[in-house]
Amino acid sequence: MAGAAAHENKMCAMTCCPCNLDVEKVKSLSNDPKFICESCGRVANQAENLCRPEAL
Repeated sequence: MAGAAAHENKMCAMTCCPCNLDVEKVKSLSNDPKFICESCGRVANQAENLCRPEAL
């Protein structure tokens, strides 16, 4: 189940459920965004935190 564990580090998984949202973690992963997700439009500092990253 390595794929599921890896998905937990994606911005979409971290932000999909408001009851589990860790705002401080999300802020630290997106405070200097270099990538945007082609699927959902979320931004992140590193490509590995997005499902379909594209450089900004």
